Amino acid sequence: MKVNLSKVKLLCLGSLLTLTSLSAQAQYNGHQSSRASVVHRVDSYMNHGDVINLERAFARKLRAGQKIKSIKVVGTSNSRNAKVVLKKYGQKISAVVLSRYSSMNQLSVPSRTGLSGLKIIVKGAVHIQRIVAQVTQGHTGGNNGNQQVIKAQINKMVYGYEKLPVKKLVKQQTGVRLQGKKVKAIVFKAAKTGYRNSYATAQVLINGRPVGPMKTIRSGMTKMSVALPSYQRNIIGQDINSIKLVISGDVQVTMVGIKVKESCNPRYDYNCNY
Repeated sequence: MKVNLSKVKLLCLGSLLTLTSLSAQAQYNGHQSSRASVVHRVDSYMNHGDVINLERAFARKLRAGQKIKSIKVVGTSNSRNAKVVLKKYGQKISAVVLSRYSSMNQLSVPSRTGLSGLKIIVKGAVHIQRIVAQVTQGHTGGNNGNQQVIKAQINKMVYGYEKLPVKKLVKQQTGVRLQGKKVKAIVFKAAKTGYRNSYATAQVLINGRPVGPMKTIRSGMTKMSVALPSYQRNIIGQDINSIKLVISGDVQVTMVGIKVKESCNPRYDYNCNY
């Protein structure tokens, strides 16, 4: 009996391609189950003051437990400084200027943001094609000590010296109630903008006093963190009234944030002090 080697090779190659395809599809499905894009099509010309209710637009498209990771607005505008503003319960979270060229304009969103109260406000005359929400599956494992980082996205240029009111900026932009939370660390993103041999630093002040090491800010946007002493309580509203970041030198700061432990009450939670 003669065996057609060409047919055997083709069969083997077909089987290999099928297995590879199935493996790739399984990986893709696994990735999609934890992170996916949800699209809301608008395709409409909008004017100053018009509102897009994201809670209504995405309510039926998200599965239980999913949270919004980021929001991208695809749209254009011929107006000068026309933009879209993302708000949650009336508090501004972030904004982006639209140009005459269609592009993915990303709006920064605090981590683990839910749909409730989310709206986009139009400033100027724009044409919105669609809104894309990147979503992740809600946290289903352990509570990781109920820790989270609450961020304020800013674009602050400092020339020489300035104190940035971190707690005030975070509260104004996110609307999150900080009272009673234990502060674990202060985080920020910054880059030196001065000449090559210039020196730039950042120092965290808690209630007007320096806490943690002074950080050297270098060229190139870098995320940095200053941990607060673990042996102190550091409860906002009890031990901490003000949090400021002192910038020295020519620096661009794009984010400030507070790493906190949620619902921390030392009267009922022994781990609050650790």
